[in-house]
Amino acid sequence: MPQHIRSALPRDEAAWRRMWSDFIQGGPEPCSADAPDAVWRGAMDASSPLRLLIAADDADQPIGFLLYVTHPWSWSARDVAYLLDIYVEPSSRGRGLGSRLIEHLAGFGRKEGWLKIYWMTQADNEAAHRLYEKLAVRSALVRYDLMLNPY
Repeated sequence: MPQHIRSALPRDEAAWRRMWSDFIQGGPEPCSADAPDAVWRGAMDASSPLRLLIAADDADQPIGFLLYVTHPWSWSARDVAYLLDIYVEPSSRGRGLGSRLIEHLAGFGRKEGWLKIYWMTQADNEAAHRLYEKLAVRSALVRYDLMLNPY
């Protein structure tokens, strides 16, 4: 099945929401009820730093997505991108689409002059680790969360 990657369009909303619903089922923490609306609004707002890439099949139907934000980095004069979430529909997995989504973002970042892309994943998500270790170097950093307000 041929695939391509493009920016999200308003017509992708229903498909993205369906994929998002599946994606958060395996998440490491609860997803607040208002998050999907906020994510979609941010992704559609040109003034927001939140961006949404869509992986689409040959009929231009969404089969995956990648969410990211860019921001300044205190250790460089160049911006960095934080890959927030990546998802490929189960029926489309194992065909390199996750790699292609990240490589697409990397190509864009090189043109924009970003220093790097960084991301996190669950410690026990071995499938993700296999993919990510082909593309990037695992950081020695450990994440801590200080929750300030409940969901």
